[in-house]
Amino acid sequence: MRDSVSTAAAFCSGLAGGAALLAAFQHLARRRALESTRPLDVQDPEAIRHPAAALTELLVRYHKNLQRRDPHRGEPGSSSYAIRSKVKPGELRAQLPTACPEDPQSYADIFRDVEQLIFPALTHWASPNFHAYFKICGSDPSVLADYLCSSLDVIGFSWVSAPAATELEQVVCDWMAKLLGLPECFLTSSPGGGVIQGSASESALCALIAARHAALEGLEGTEREEKAAKLVVYVSDQTHAIAEKGCMVLDIPHLRVVPTIRGKADSDNYGLAPDDVARAMAEDRAKGLVPFCLMPTLGTTSTTAIDPLRKLVAVAREQPEHVWVHLDGAYGGAAAVCPEYQHWLDGVEGCDSICINTHKWLLVSFDASLLWVKDRRPLIRSLALDPEYLKNEFMQSALNYKDWQVPL
Repeated sequence: MRDSVSTAAAFCSGLAGGAALLAAFQHLARRRALESTRPLDVQDPEAIRHPAAALTELLVRYHKNLQRRDPHRGEPGSSSYAIRSKVKPGELRAQLPTACPEDPQSYADIFRDVEQLIFPALTHWASPNFHAYFKICGSDPSVLADYLCSSLDVIGFSWVSAPAATELEQVVCDWMAKLLGLPECFLTSSPGGGVIQGSASESALCALIAARHAALEGLEGTEREEKAAKLVVYVSDQTHAIAEKGCMVLDIPHLRVVPTIRGKADSDNYGLAPDDVARAMAEDRAKGLVPFCLMPTLGTTSTTAIDPLRKLVAVAREQPEHVWVHLDGAYGGAAAVCPEYQHWLDGVEGCDSICINTHKWLLVSFDASLLWVKDRRPLIRSLALDPEYLKNEFMQSALNYKDWQVPL
């Protein structure tokens, strides 16, 4: 430990403003020297074996508890948890230390705290009796996959940083695209391809970034600023709030919310009517605004409405400038793994991007959202940065997912 701290301190001392960091590292080194009789368990590969077994037992007990039929669930004396915790705001916090502990706790103590303090204060999404929001459908393979990934502890922001992770991600995205019946333009072998994002919010944000970049590409200075101030995103009144949040983050000035009427858009639900979208775009163009992105949904949050994709794509393609179409299939898109539901994706070949959440119906623990683009170039041009410390000999010959997402 002393050697690693000294090395880090030497590195920091060469940085601007590194004096304070150096002092902190030196203090830590002196402290570690005094505590050298207590080596960190993380340095011993065998040290995880028994705690991992104990944690497995704890989680098995937890999930068995969730599946019990208990009429007194959550009441005093019952070992079963209420699906919605009965704690009051601030109650858990009051039971925890106000400062970081100076000395480590044993795994046994930590697991006991988890069982006695944390579990009762959870809303138990994993319970078969949990019916709020969209149910998370994790599975044992997904839990073990998270364990595996945490143990490997690699960061796959570029091919060279994690060749296997990068290529496995490509393969999985292609597998899923084929399983959903997506056209070849969304496969890695095409100009497009897929990437795993953390959530549909991140997928929508990346789609908006790429769409805005495409709309403004080639413009500079005042001309760019003037057009950016005229850009309009189109959604329905059933569209998830991720669209509005994306516009907030990117400072996109105009979000046009098109009202829906039940049964109007080729369904018995609140779908987005193509005629209403066409009318809204025409009105905005007459005002000097620029339609640049349309976000239909396959399975809205409030009403599970399915927007008529092919007709909406046709409206977008009738506009004088390219309108990026991003299909939010976070909820309903996963159903397309069943061939009898793939007609919901009719017209998807006209979309510029599409996302689905695998943590909704596909037995994957939160969070995992797949984003596909028909042409990766606008996305990469809008997000790629290559500082000196990330440059390597494989930058042009391999795919680097740092250029497909907001995180590095």
